[in-house]
Amino acid sequence: MNITQKYKLKMAGYSHILIYVPSLILLLSTFGLFFYVQAREQACIEILLQDKVKSVSYLFQKDLQRYIDVAQHFRGEVSKNGRVTSENFRKFAHGLVTEYPDIQSVEWGTLVNAKDRPAFEKKMQQLYGMEVLITEYNNQNERVPALSKGEYLPITYVYPLAQNKSALGLELSSELSQLHALNRARATGKTMFQVSGVALQNHAEIQDNFYVISYVPFYRSVSGEQEHNNAFIGYLAQVISIKSFVEKILAQSQMENINLSLLDTTEEQSVLIYQQSGREDTTSLTVTQEVSLANKVWTINLHATPAFIAKVQAPVSWFILLWGLLCTAIVMVMQRLYIQTNTRLQQQLVSDAEDLHASEVNANLLAVTFETHQAILITDPEAKILRVNKAFTEITGYAEHEVIGQNPRILSSGRQNSEFYRDMWSSLLESGKFESEIWNRNKGGAVFLERQTITAVKNAMGHTAYFVSVFSDITQQKQAEERIKYFAFYDPLTLLPNRRLLLDRLEQALIHAKRSQTSGVVISIDMDDFKEINDSLGYQYGDEVLMQFAQRLTQLLRKSDTVARLEGDKFVLILPTEKLGQKVIIEHAISVIEKILLDSKQPFTLKESEHYITVSIGVSIIEAEGLFSATDILRQADAAMYKAKAQGKHGFCFYQDAIQALLEKGRLRNKEFTNLD
Repeated sequence: MNITQKYKLKMAGYSHILIYVPSLILLLSTFGLFFYVQAREQACIEILLQDKVKSVSYLFQKDLQRYIDVAQHFRGEVSKNGRVTSENFRKFAHGLVTEYPDIQSVEWGTLVNAKDRPAFEKKMQQLYGMEVLITEYNNQNERVPALSKGEYLPITYVYPLAQNKSALGLELSSELSQLHALNRARATGKTMFQVSGVALQNHAEIQDNFYVISYVPFYRSVSGEQEHNNAFIGYLAQVISIKSFVEKILAQSQMENINLSLLDTTEEQSVLIYQQSGREDTTSLTVTQEVSLANKVWTINLHATPAFIAKVQAPVSWFILLWGLLCTAIVMVMQRLYIQTNTRLQQQLVSDAEDLHASEVNANLLAVTFETHQAILITDPEAKILRVNKAFTEITGYAEHEVIGQNPRILSSGRQNSEFYRDMWSSLLESGKFESEIWNRNKGGAVFLERQTITAVKNAMGHTAYFVSVFSDITQQKQAEERIKYFAFYDPLTLLPNRRLLLDRLEQALIHAKRSQTSGVVISIDMDDFKEINDSLGYQYGDEVLMQFAQRLTQLLRKSDTVARLEGDKFVLILPTEKLGQKVIIEHAISVIEKILLDSKQPFTLKESEHYITVSIGVSIIEAEGLFSATDILRQADAAMYKAKAQGKHGFCFYQDAIQALLEKGRLRNKEFTNLD
């Protein structure tokens, strides 16, 4: 290559580079303008978010202050008579919780001196009709009687009482964080807040992760508030659900597509106490506002979501970006056309050579693919077989020369009706493809299940040139699946329903009992000393006993009854619910049990010798008004069975004490049923 040719090649390379310089300048200008407009739009969004967070902070502080004012108003009323009574507390707390649903509970703690402790506990017992002691939590988080000290602050009244009755008498000042808040409130006469992530007294099931507790100190008189130590009579606590409180504020603020998080930043280590769902969809755009009230400092964060930004953001920047990219693309296309014109012919020649090579590779690949493990059958449009592969002959038993020119119906098993084939041809003609499971018959006459796909191959004119059927024998796979499905619900030894199917049927029986107001019976049966059979004769003969016993139970019961084996030597019966009255149901259950106990006296034949095994039986009643689950009913029947076993085996007991008592006194029937020996 001479110097001139080298120079030309070098200049051609430079020209190819320089031709793209205008496009590059236009592209950089577009992005610069786009990011500038984006920055201005983001500044406007931040101003909008600042207004939102100020509004939320105002509502947050105003609502918390309202709770303080309401409690202090009640304190003013109480100071007139110097004490809080059960009646005025209940009236105040009921109105408060009704008006503000985010207040989880309200409680009153009375100051009790050590010498007044016995009198206080006696008064609490008279008030609530149960033993109420002054208690506290020890280091093991166990609730125990409070240790002796100079004074106590036990919970005296609580609302709502039904859900929080167990909190009565609890001494809150035993916990360090609560004691600190109470002491500050008592010393200053001001309301103090405490944020916690656990239940206040572990007495109410609060669904939120965090809640705020306000402690309001009460005194004997308004003027006496200056002498806090002498005038203090107790405290009022309000348990406020953070989740409900914040969601109420969000509803008032009408913030759409903005997520909120709330932190307690009073201490050096901040604590996240509320996180609105959908935080993972937020952007990096966040504004913050601090709220100070009483002894607490809260930080409110608002996080803009992509949906919020898309709603308030003007599309100007994106129009600029789109227009600039479009102009850049047009310029680059025009530049590229010039270069492509010079190289198009060479590329076409290279492409033709590659296509020829690819055709040869595809032909070789098709020959290898045809001999796959799946059967392949090719027919003409009239459904005459043109070719089959080796897998076809192995599955069907037909040699290739035996099926060439034949119709695929030579494999027909007769199990598919004419409608099946009409659907097949309709699918092939409309979509060019058909997939299904089909029963066919091989050359030896055996029927097998296959999974097949038929595809119509079109020619250049769009007409069907061939039908290609690809199928595989799935008979064994299907049989294995059916067996797995069966033994998912049945015991493989006795072929009785297993625990899973039993629980399902028991659930249905409970639903039917509640809907139809009927009763039924669940019977738990355990074979006494069954382990001795396994230990003395071996597990093989133990299994034989279980199979014989299962067969006997099935023969003794009706077809509508359920007999199931749970595990080992334990069996359970379900006698369906009926509208016969509880007495008739119980008599029917006893009749069935008598048959079982009588039958168990019959010997089991093992190793040409006879063996006797007794059974212990427990019974539980399915009641229409009952609130028990299927698992509870089974547990009740088991408990009754173990009770019968403890009473000497080979007998039965009812779980319901009232029914068992009637049986033992002979009031239900005229004969003894507790033992048939």
